[in-house]
Amino acid sequence: PAGASRRSRAQRCPQSDLLVGWMPGVVSRLAILIAITLFRGIGCAVRMPAVSQTWVRGARALRGTRAAALASSGGGGGMTPSAPTKGPAPKSAPRVYKGTHDRSVPKRKVCIHVGFIGTSFYGLQIQQDESVDLRTVESVIFKALYDYGAVLKDNYEGGVHKIGWQRASRTDKGVHAVGLALSCKLLIADSQLEEQPCVTGGLDSLTQLTAEELERLNAFLPPDVRIFSIQRTRGSFCAYTGCSARRYEYLIPESALGPGGAADFSEILSSFEGTHCFHNFASGIRSKEAEMSKDLRAQFDWPLASHPVKPRQDAFRSVLRCGLAPEPVTFSDGVRYHRVLVDGKSFVLHQIRHMIGGALAVAHGIVPRDVLEIALRSPLRVDIAPLIPGDGLALIRNEFYHGKKKVVDVGLSQPVVAAMDRFRSGPLAQHVRARFEGPPNPPRKHGRPTHSTAVDAPAAAPLAPAAAPADEGATLFGEWLAYLKAGLWLPPEPEATDWDKLREQYATWTQMMGHLRAERQERAAEKARAPAVAGAEAPADASARPGAGQSRSASPGRGAGGKPARRRGKDWAERCLPKGMYTAVAVHFKLLPGAELDGLIGRLMAGVDTETLPPHKPVDFYLDYLTAIARTGKQGEGGQFTPLADGSEATRPSPRAKASPPVVETSHDSVADGGDGDADLFAGPAPSPSTPRDSLGDAK
Repeated sequence: PAGASRRSRAQRCPQSDLLVGWMPGVVSRLAILIAITLFRGIGCAVRMPAVSQTWVRGARALRGTRAAALASSGGGGGMTPSAPTKGPAPKSAPRVYKGTHDRSVPKRKVCIHVGFIGTSFYGLQIQQDESVDLRTVESVIFKALYDYGAVLKDNYEGGVHKIGWQRASRTDKGVHAVGLALSCKLLIADSQLEEQPCVTGGLDSLTQLTAEELERLNAFLPPDVRIFSIQRTRGSFCAYTGCSARRYEYLIPESALGPGGAADFSEILSSFEGTHCFHNFASGIRSKEAEMSKDLRAQFDWPLASHPVKPRQDAFRSVLRCGLAPEPVTFSDGVRYHRVLVDGKSFVLHQIRHMIGGALAVAHGIVPRDVLEIALRSPLRVDIAPLIPGDGLALIRNEFYHGKKKVVDVGLSQPVVAAMDRFRSGPLAQHVRARFEGPPNPPRKHGRPTHSTAVDAPAAAPLAPAAAPADEGATLFGEWLAYLKAGLWLPPEPEATDWDKLREQYATWTQMMGHLRAERQERAAEKARAPAVAGAEAPADASARPGAGQSRSASPGRGAGGKPARRRGKDWAERCLPKGMYTAVAVHFKLLPGAELDGLIGRLMAGVDTETLPPHKPVDFYLDYLTAIARTGKQGEGGQFTPLADGSEATRPSPRAKASPPVVETSHDSVADGGDGDADLFAGPAPSPSTPRDSLGDAK
């Protein structure tokens, strides 16, 4: 019948009522049993450390009782029973270590500062592949630490990762170092350490290895590698992640600076300061054109090195200082070399060597100055930076400033600084000159340099002249300079050096980015107008309610007289500052990340938060404000603001030449430096030189 399908379940199956009635009770009982079991398991785990010995003793006693019972009954199959265990269990035999070192010495986290002449090494990093026998700096240092007794044999055979080995920087083959930092765990006793006053970084004192122990350790090293200090640090210290800045220098002969001399060359080097995309000044970071769409490539009649709208984020780096040192290095025969100082937070492969090579190409008139600016600020492929020899490059120091805790992790004592300076101006400078003024490199076998003995003059010896070659072109640096002047490094295609065509393509790209910026601003304006339009079109009965038709910030109770409430706070004030403020202040005042730079930024954020300074102004506006404070010597809430470290006046840099292309504003922070990583990295054309510049990215 038709009503049969609507019968209840109880009518179709009377036994279902019984099942449904029992089901909640069964489920609840199972849940209670599971909870009790888990509770008992947790309780046993908590009580395990306290009762584990009692359980062990009870089990052993029971095992002994059973064995005695078997022996008295004649059973056991001829097994000899053991006597019952009474009292605490006997202690196991002490562990025998394979090494010959005393394990009672504590293992402590330390920071090692090393210097080396890298000509005879295949770079810094140790090679884990045992099938390839390459002499690296880390392998030599690791072996010396083992021979000294600071590393167990187990850990030495297991590799550097056994002691938490980390490096603050990684140098290529042939590159030198003066104060490179390594972090690891070593066996060091209290009697091997001493307290020393700190002269760098702002620390009061530091605990480091004594001079006698340091001399004994260096006896296990070759003459071209020196350990200057081993300093105790906090347990979580890591040389790689804790490094806030890396400082390099390149020794270059004065005769190679070009017709403009040191002043013109230093001004060219200053073009690299700030945050830029260094895809034209590095190795291996250019994007492939196959990764871009055909429509995008069709808009440009020039090869692209990066996506014109969304370039590779790992190509962006922040250079905080790039220029010549005030005083040159003068040898005993009157020959002078200049130091190119480059400071930054991080660098990509061969970046510094390409930067100096490109600056020399401009200084000798091979490449126009504005082409260098285009190569820095556009996605176009511009090959104007030959790779200069690495024999003159040296890592000077790693800086360690904890930005969140506002403290310095590692410092240096006065004896260590003096030893580094002697090594830098003595053996290292002599070796660089001997390499540059010596014969060119011999032919490489499988791309590897030939081992050579590094120059190791006494630390206090004056700078001696190198043997003068018969022909300047026959020297290492003379051969490279002739290669530079001949333009053999430029692309062979004539259109690749058509600078007028390059300028036209740059103008096309800036126009395209200008349209994208205008569209983005229009979308932002429409989004801002949407709440106001919605409030104006609200119904009459809704507008009668308090706060209806108004934005949340303008509603009563959120501001006096219905005005928007002031959004106070550090994060809000930091967002009100323009992009690139941190790097711009560091470049302008020649500062590295530290307390003084944080004080300047804190002053700006405090002024914006208290409405002393207007928000969302160009970079130059805030730089002028800080420059005025530095001149008057006023004390701000963020810290003490003093003139520059070298004693010069804190004045604005001279404007660039009008022939230079407009500086392109970058609307992102370098990802490698912990920035936001906005998708639209190139933000289009910048204002004309008469308008304030806003060109530097943020290195925070």
